[in-house]
Amino acid sequence: MSAKRFKHVKRAFSDLLLGKRPISDKYFFSQNPGTKPWPSSVHLHLVLTAHKSQSALEIRQKFLQNKISFDQAIEELEGFFTTLRPHKNQARWSRWLLKTYKKRWFEEISFRMLNEIHISYRNQKSTTQIAELYLHAYIFNC
Repeated sequence: MSAKRFKHVKRAFSDLLLGKRPISDKYFFSQNPGTKPWPSSVHLHLVLTAHKSQSALEIRQKFLQNKISFDQAIEELEGFFTTLRPHKNQARWSRWLLKTYKKRWFEEISFRMLNEIHISYRNQKSTTQIAELYLHAYIFNC
């Protein structure tokens, strides 16, 4: 899932730019104890990547070569929380994760669109209900 720009995530962005952190590192995600009646925390990996199919390392390189400012570099970076273990080539793996996340997000939006066109089945005749069902399916697929 996409990482919001919490204080610890922003610190990870700056540590990456300064060379103090790898692209993927372990992250302990927890909520305040009073928010839920049971403990809610989990060990994840915080993976840093960049917009426009770039690697976080490319952004760091641009920053070190003074092509972009620190604030611009921070804006170009984004993070993902995942339970997947990182591969050896972390730059390639982070780009793959970004593409997979975008595909998954499109699927989620598609399901939401499908739920919006569900039929209420208020018609009494089954032939009318099935005709509406086919019509909605045809419209959705087009």
